[in-house]
Amino acid sequence: MKTVATVSSIAALLLAALFVCMPSSVLAAAADDAEIIFPSSSRITLEGLDAPRFDIQGKTGSSRGPNAEKWYMVEWMFDVSPIERKFIDEVTFKVFVEALEFRDAADREGTPIVLTGEVSYILLSAGKEQYGCMFLPPQVVAKFGGETFLKRSTTNVYVEAYINGQLVTETGRNPAHRDDPGAWKARLKAIPKFLYTKDHSPWISSGTYRYPLQKLDAPR
Repeated sequence: MKTVATVSSIAALLLAALFVCMPSSVLAAAADDAEIIFPSSSRITLEGLDAPRFDIQGKTGSSRGPNAEKWYMVEWMFDVSPIERKFIDEVTFKVFVEALEFRDAADREGTPIVLTGEVSYILLSAGKEQYGCMFLPPQVVAKFGGETFLKRSTTNVYVEAYINGQLVTETGRNPAHRDDPGAWKARLKAIPKFLYTKDHSPWISSGTYRYPLQKLDAPR
């Protein structure tokens, strides 16, 4: 008659053997227990905003300086659907915005390019209609196409979501090719780090309940 300890040992060995023999695709699926969903590309917006005015005590002069033009905010909506865990530890969103680069002062048309940036959010809980955002400062707007270009309804915007470095989903607003929404950016020169996170914008303290907890910048 087998003892309880012996039966437990045999069961443990069988489970270990089953785990070793399990296909890698099944293991990967088990590890991928969370999902980010973009319900509709129409929920990506690119909007011009007037920065809030903060008067600095003791400073005088014109209230409209060179940085008084509009900022542009990219905002996207997504759903979080964890399968097993209550939270997703971290999601990185990479954002792409169509813009123009000018050769010199005489260049009136410009060459299409793509401005890129990314933001990471942590401890995302399950729920629908969650939002992420990034910003284009007025100096960047002025250099890369101006308000006239960015406020067009046809300006392309694209967002990718990554978990553990793996692309999990993507979507685009006004894609140039409906069968391949990201095709427009693949052929353009990419200029990184001109899209700013909320903590580097005048809206650092706003939207506390609208946006997820942002990951802190790495120490320099």
